[in-house]
Formats: sequence, structure tokens, C-alpha cells
Amino acid sequence: GEASEGSYEITVSSMASPEKMRSGTTYDTKNSDVMAGTLEITLNGETDDTVIITIDEGDSVSTIADKINASDAAVNATLICDGSDYRLQVVAEETGFTTATASEAMVITENYTGVAGAQLNLSEVGTATNAVVNIDGLDMESQPNALDDALEGVTIDLAGIGTTSFTIANDKVATKENIEAFVEV
Repeated sequence: GEASEGSYEITVSSMASPEKMRSGTTYDTKNSDVMAGTLEITLNGETDDTVIITIDEGDSVSTIADKINASDAAVNATLICDGSDYRLQVVAEETGFTTATASEAMVITENYTGVAGAQLNLSEVGTATNAVVNIDGLDMESQPNALDDALEGVTIDLAGIGTTSFTIANDKVATKENIEAFVEV
């Protein structure tokens, strides 16, 4: 296709990771009540795409996780148990960030109006990071763990931290066999 032949050395010094937030409040059971109100989830500064989750009186922390997962927000919510208490954790589906700062990768605004139950008190426990890569001495960052525009016509899927080299070459024998097989059909 569009790829040019050549040999390259690539060093991946860090992989992209998603933003993670977790409730500061612990809950005795999955059925413990969360205070009524709303959660506003904004990803990568896209305020026009903010998703609002309504917390009704009597909703449990488990119900809130289900509501988040059923919403249009590109996040995954789960309960984490430390052996005795549960916490709600929300993780962005996409790695990295496109905003000015990593802390804007996922913003969850809590608004409480109820009188019963406990507030979630979500805080960041994992900062979104972009992949940091060097190809033949040229530094670059990537939001996903893939580079699809670093080399024309080539997508490089990043598998881990380290250094490797690779060669892009035309495979004339395979190309000839594919053309012959296509013509014979």
C-alpha cells in the first residue's frame, strides 16, 4: 500500500493508561444507599457530551454502578471490595487524554440533594497518561496504545515498554501469489 520500505528503531518509554476515579466513601454492603442527586461525567473536555446520571432516593452503590454502565458515558463502573467494605470505581474506556491536562480526561461532578445515604466523594486514583514513544530519535505521544500516523500506511500497535527494531519491506513473492490466486478465481 502506502508504506515505504525502511528499517526503524522504536522505544516505548510509557504506555497510555485510562483515567480512574474511586469513591472515598466506603460502603458496608453493595446495597448501601448513596445520597440522591446527580453525577455529571465529562470526558476529554467535551462538555457538549456530558452524561448526567440521576441518583434516586434509595439507590444503592451497586445500582449507581449499573446506571453508569447503562449510560452513554464511555466509562466502566465497578465495585471493589477490600474484604469488608465496597467502593465504586469508574474507569474511562479510552486511554490517554487530548485536553491541556490529564486531570481533564475524565471529570465527574457530584451534586447531592438527598438527605439519606452517603455521598460518593469520588477522587482520582489513576491519572490518564499518553503513550510516550521514540522512533529513530523522534519523540512523540499518542493517546491510544497505537500509532497510526507516525509512518505513512503503517499502524504500530504498542505491546509494552522497551526497545525493538523492525523493517518494512515489500513481499514480492507473497504479492505475486496473491495476485495469481485472485486471477485464478
